[in-house]
Amino acid sequence: MNRTLLLCVAVPLLFVGCGGGRSTSDYVPDGNHAKQALTLSLDAWKSGGQPDPAGKLPSGQTVKAVDMFWSEGQKLSNYEIVRELPATGTDPRQIVVKLTDSAGASVEATYFVVGIDPIQVYRDKDYSRYFGDAK
Repeated sequence: MNRTLLLCVAVPLLFVGCGGGRSTSDYVPDGNHAKQALTLSLDAWKSGGQPDPAGKLPSGQTVKAVDMFWSEGQKLSNYEIVRELPATGTDPRQIVVKLTDSAGASVEATYFVVGIDPIQVYRDKDYSRYFGDAK
């Protein structure tokens, strides 16, 4: 009985597929969308919002942030986008940001932006934790 139930669930998923005919590169937002998603996320953090979801882009895509410092309650008083790293193949967009906390301490972090809907914004340490070493 359990095998039948498993087949009834698994077989349709094989036909639907995870990507719906999309290539891996389709999951890498262009530079503008990546920066919009990151800015939306950091603005939400700065204003005391939640990371999941951080909000929606004007295009309607949901943005979710994965940042353990934010999730654990650290406050963000300011940020500055320093630079976007060159896109390489199907890797997520990478954007370097200077973050300043409520005590005035600053740190540089790289954010990885990936996805279609939702677009997910991962801080470098969280990206490494979920997907292996961050580049």
